[in-house]
Amino acid sequence: MKVGDLVYMPNGTFDYGPTASDGYWQVGIVTDIDVNFPGSNKRIGVFWMDSDRVDFEPPSWLEVVKV
Repeated sequence: MKVGDLVYMPNGTFDYGPTASDGYWQVGIVTDIDVNFPGSNKRIGVFWMDSDRVDFEPPSWLEVVKV
């Protein structure tokens, strides 16, 4: 995973908008990699398309969109 990759959460659930059950995944773009959180937790910065900020997600929760 690198900055600029499009990612999604394959196990994510959403209260609104496109969902996996609709045949679509919510997609975000990676803005930061290897961000250190307290406790030596590595996170990935993701700007989700329906958001107004960057969220920091565990890398194990994300998959790169394959084309």
